[in-house]
Amino acid sequence: MVTFYQEQVTEELTVSLTRPVYNTSYYSNTSTLAGVAGIDIPIQTLKNLSPFEALGPNGYAFIINHNGFLVLHPRLCKQLSYLLGPPHIDLLDVEEDIQKTNLIRTNMIRGKIENVQVLGKIRVDEAHRVLYDGIQFSYSPVPNTSYSLALINLKRSEHLVIHDQDTTMMTPPNVSTTVIAPWPYCRGQQHRSHDDHLITLIRDIQNKKRTCRDDLVQGLLWSQTWTQPLLDKWISDRSLSDIIGRVIFTRFGLARFYPESQKPGVNRWHDPWYNSALRRAELNRKVSVIPHSLGAVLSAPVIVQKNGDEVMAAAVAVNLTANFLHRGFVEQLQNKEWWDQNEYLVLLLDDGGLIITSNRELMHGITLQGMFIGDLDIPILKHLKDSRLYDVEVEVDKQAICKELKHNETSAGPRSSHIPSPLSFVASILIEVFSWAEYLKYLLYSGVLAIITPSVEAWSEWGMTQIGGMESCRMERAIYYFGETKTLSGILKCNNYSAKFWAERLQDTNAMLIAIEMSANVQECGVYSNLPGIQPKRVTSQEPCAYQDRYRKRLISCLTSNSMNDVGCNGCPNHLEVSLAHVLLTVAVCSNFINKSFS
Repeated sequence: MVTFYQEQVTEELTVSLTRPVYNTSYYSNTSTLAGVAGIDIPIQTLKNLSPFEALGPNGYAFIINHNGFLVLHPRLCKQLSYLLGPPHIDLLDVEEDIQKTNLIRTNMIRGKIENVQVLGKIRVDEAHRVLYDGIQFSYSPVPNTSYSLALINLKRSEHLVIHDQDTTMMTPPNVSTTVIAPWPYCRGQQHRSHDDHLITLIRDIQNKKRTCRDDLVQGLLWSQTWTQPLLDKWISDRSLSDIIGRVIFTRFGLARFYPESQKPGVNRWHDPWYNSALRRAELNRKVSVIPHSLGAVLSAPVIVQKNGDEVMAAAVAVNLTANFLHRGFVEQLQNKEWWDQNEYLVLLLDDGGLIITSNRELMHGITLQGMFIGDLDIPILKHLKDSRLYDVEVEVDKQAICKELKHNETSAGPRSSHIPSPLSFVASILIEVFSWAEYLKYLLYSGVLAIITPSVEAWSEWGMTQIGGMESCRMERAIYYFGETKTLSGILKCNNYSAKFWAERLQDTNAMLIAIEMSANVQECGVYSNLPGIQPKRVTSQEPCAYQDRYRKRLISCLTSNSMNDVGCNGCPNHLEVSLAHVLLTVAVCSNFINKSFS
């Protein structure tokens, strides 16, 4: 059995593992149940068992149970309160719901051992996906349990092994320009502040006070050796004032940066498993662009040779201001023969539809940099989507936390299946009538209670609504990513005029160039793409049959299945009424049998 809760002291998601204990004494003819033994394990402890560097920035591990629900996954989130049972987050709620992953999930539940490759989308960050042919799923059942473990990494991901590094020569780095990943480099290390963690770790490695993982420590020492000269060069360089900062992230968890003001941003990416620059560096061996509110980060992989193969060792990134990007972009356009500043609107987009920069800072009073292309009053995104320069899908986050909605009095309380009051009244009378038969009363009470009581998921969700005005909810957002097409030309139709446009994906980058024949003084187009936006929105209603039944090894009731609202679609129509009728029929038969026995 496994249950989840958030530990009150550490605020960490914890899993409780339990198993029955039987009395197997020699003088006993049977093995009687003596009790239950259990242990609480933080989820982070299970994550620390993963082969961190070997999986790569885009790799991870997960565990599911015999019903396909998650026990361990990087995207299994904390909850607001104690959970009476597992959070019932299915594997396909966090993984891409396609035919291949459905088959993988089914085979894992059945206990198969396989290694398969899938064409799917890599999750770079919350808003960006990259289509990739070669996602490897390797899975196997966990012996003597009802769980199955899977490891995910990329087809071309190479493991980098470092040897013969002298740990006694390891010098404590400047903590104001260095951070390391929260990985278990040594046994028993405590996760404190980044500065204390780094200093303590270096001291333990030098003095050999703890048992450390040699592969990670060797890689950490190697990374420190070759990144120090690069950091020294950055500190001495005063050439460009438009550079917000520079940073290098290594796959062994060491990050160097300058100036010191970049530390808060680097801390958010200090774990390679959640680092967009490293993830893109493993996917694309060229330059990648990561836009943000102040400008954009340009990153590129650091490649080393290993047995004739090229292995990504790190990602180096430069954080540039929006003004610097704009000036450099315009200077490049001025070298083109067709260029006319006043006749063309030129946009540079990333693979998620965000505007990196453009030749104009404003359009009808709106700042273009960092804006989503679908929010412009020109229908350019519709053309890009219809031609498959961009593909789109709507993702649903079933673990979101939202502000509590104001409910009507008739809808307050836990979500449950409604039983008409006459049936409840009949059930209560039957229980009283047969109260003299304790065993029968227990059967009746248990059966009726199992029907009218809401699921564990429902009680847990209701409990979370009572804390701090927050509640569990579902959020959806549109995700745009590059499709199959690479070039396009066409005509935009506005209310009062038309405009030619050209679009082309730039080779070996995650950027797209769009040129629109539109003068600076032209009036507003007045036509929008009318496509889903990238901002998360709360799902307030659920269509019937939207979530189909999924394969479970053990049957569960409709109250706890994915088809809770799919009455009439997935084999659970009138489940409640039929079950109650079956209970009443059983009671009648038992009553008749008891009366005959005592007469």
